[in-house]
Amino acid sequence: MFAATALLTVLAGIARAQTVLYEGSAFKATVYYDIDEYNGVDVCAASNGGPFQSNWAIDTGINTGVTYCQGSDTTAWTLKDLNSNRIVAMNYTMVSGDKSKWCGKEVQIFDASGNEITIDEGPFVLFDGCAACMSENIIDLSAKAFAAVKGGTCSGNNPTGLTVKILDSTISPSGSVASSGSVASTSAAAVESSSSSSAAAVETAAATATDAATAAATVTASIAGNQLIAEVNSSVVSVEQATAAATAAVTDAAAVESVASVAVVESVTSAAPVEASTSATTTLPVSNAAVPVTTEGACTFGAWQCSGLALQVCAYQDSTTVAWETVATCDSECSFTSTGSVLCQ
Repeated sequence: MFAATALLTVLAGIARAQTVLYEGSAFKATVYYDIDEYNGVDVCAASNGGPFQSNWAIDTGINTGVTYCQGSDTTAWTLKDLNSNRIVAMNYTMVSGDKSKWCGKEVQIFDASGNEITIDEGPFVLFDGCAACMSENIIDLSAKAFAAVKGGTCSGNNPTGLTVKILDSTISPSGSVASSGSVASTSAAAVESSSSSSAAAVETAAATATDAATAAATVTASIAGNQLIAEVNSSVVSVEQATAAATAAVTDAAAVESVASVAVVESVTSAAPVEASTSATTTLPVSNAAVPVTTEGACTFGAWQCSGLALQVCAYQDSTTVAWETVATCDSECSFTSTGSVLCQ
């Protein structure tokens, strides 16, 4: 009996020992969405000691964003559709460099003491790209996962000293989604296949030509012009993600700054100005995200415009004031296509 038990233990250890595709240390955790808000749980809300207004992830449209590992068409699953708090976002440059290699891979997170962070929904899965993670060791999480790293709360500083491993194990981002209406939108079933063809399909750029896409990539380098005086750092996960509430009246400056589409929020302890950045991608689909495009007009939160060669977004400066912020300076052209994509070259 003892031998059988020992054998099972060894086999379990072998099964768990997956090939590690990537391992990094000294990571910081940030938070950018919260699916539990639909169940009445709001762990990062001010009422629970967190930095945000109640229902921040719903009201700002963050939860209705489409992850980078999917397409940008209308049938792609949103974070809400995927109904999972296990999705994590990591370095956009890495993920976009080889989606078939990184999208849908299992992720392990260990705290500064070496303890593995887990949530009751199952293992974490890499399914999004993060702009702020391009220049700093950051892993972007759901509120539930973020609180798990911090011991059950969102208050205080962002947790640091984390170790992150990406395993060669492809898993579904959600156990509740069986399929999607489009090959371009990577469904739970498609993610499990990890085929390079489906990974390539998610590169959908919504009627944008390849050369225009290459030109738009110049926007991505280091967009750090936006500053928000609040208790969060808001950065874009993927400019392919939609912010349905971008044109609505927004009262919470601590969770509303949106650059191009979906905000990634980072809690901090002070109210010092913090930077916002956007991810590198082939296009910046603005109109698809229900975000208004203007030409040097009135500043409405979430609106975009080209002021000469300056690509600008209307963002909050404090809890009540919005103003145009330059997020990129184009070399020779700043314009919008008929589909609402930004051309900055």
